[in-house]
Amino acid sequence: MYHPVEAQAGVRAAGRAAPRLPVIVSSTYALGDQGFQTPLGIPAERMHAAALEAGPDAVGVNCSLEGRKMLGLVERLRAQTDLPLVVQPQGGPAEIDCRAPRRDPAAQVAEFVRGALALVDAGADAIGGCCGATPEHIAALAAALPPG
Repeated sequence: MYHPVEAQAGVRAAGRAAPRLPVIVSSTYALGDQGFQTPLGIPAERMHAAALEAGPDAVGVNCSLEGRKMLGLVERLRAQTDLPLVVQPQGGPAEIDCRAPRRDPAAQVAEFVRGALALVDAGADAIGGCCGATPEHIAALAAALPPG
């Protein structure tokens, strides 16, 4: 989600369409003039607060940033809510095309795992991957996570 109105409408519509299923609202952020902001320039705290008003079961952040660059964002969002926080960093540095092959795959997998583990330490309740994350990224992350 890029805009608060979009997030609120999506949460409410999903809740009405499938009332027995959990609703997760996730937004994408980049670093901009106002710190972490959506591609439309909405500050992360404002976007997240609007999403929370709509009553989702969980909130999240995905894409646009690698794990190490998401760390401050996840810490801020964790401070705003006790709801489950779902985090999906990119599998590597931003590319013009998300489907473009990544350079030095082994190093990027290792960096992805380090960044994802830091996000878990910062308060992520569920962790995954977005653009550039391959089955190898997810398998390496699963192997590195503590049991339970």
